Amino acid sequence: MISPNHPFAPKPSDPCRSGHVPSDGAPELSIVIPAWNEARRLPTYLHAIRGYFAEAGSTDYEIVVVDDGSRDGLGEVLVLLGDGWPQLRVVTHPRNLGKGAAIRNGMLAARGTMILFADADGATPIQEVTRLSAAIKGGADVAVGSRLLADPDVMRRRARGRALCGCLFAWLVRRMTGLSVSDAQCGFKLFQRDAGQRLVSLCRQPGFLLDIELLLWAQQLGYCVADLPITWFEVPGSRLCLFQDATAMIIGMLTIRSAIRQAGERIPSSADGDSSPASLGG
Repeated sequence: MISPNHPFAPKPSDPCRSGHVPSDGAPELSIVIPAWNEARRLPTYLHAIRGYFAEAGSTDYEIVVVDDGSRDGLGEVLVLLGDGWPQLRVVTHPRNLGKGAAIRNGMLAARGTMILFADADGATPIQEVTRLSAAIKGGADVAVGSRLLADPDVMRRRARGRALCGCLFAWLVRRMTGLSVSDAQCGFKLFQRDAGQRLVSLCRQPGFLLDIELLLWAQQLGYCVADLPITWFEVPGSRLCLFQDATAMIIGMLTIRSAIRQAGERIPSSADGDSSPASLGG
């Protein structure tokens, strides 16, 4: 049984105890999951998320799955999973636009006061959102999960070769971009809604580099970013090959860094001006 102190356990006055979201329709948490041909891996993660909140006795959440032009029957799978589960929403791209575009559109469609984006493979257990949400509730605008920071309370399982490549790439990202976070490419990030939607509205990367672009904007505009260790278990089926994609990613990082530094001079910081997505275009 979930403790009453659990971040998503209903409080005595919480309208979610009776099975409905607040009157303004905004849940506490939106979970955005970009998915392309994930009919095999995604259902396991969705069942785990549903079970987590069911155990907490909370319905104060939504899941926004962005089906990015899948051709493996994912759409039909999501229809079946959504039967009797009103918290599951689906945004459908008629063709594949890329992971970055899926994250961007999913976050802009999200209604929660906090927005998590998580990879479809479920490599990070949904329970780890409690670490990140504590940071957001403590004043951070962005909380980034890290597979590299040491902590005795987290577990990691990753093939040695991929772990080494991941460490090297994370070092390269920090070296080339000046980002301070330890693991920019980790697919488990939580945002305060206004900050997240403002940042993602500024992003233009359609693919895997959106994570880096988004964090560079956060750093450029002075948002508070927390870097936190999380549990992570490697799941087979990753489509990102660091060796094959290295040249394009290096060029992309340099281009993004330059563009953000130039554009950032014309955009108010996190403490200034209107931060709504609509005011920033995109």
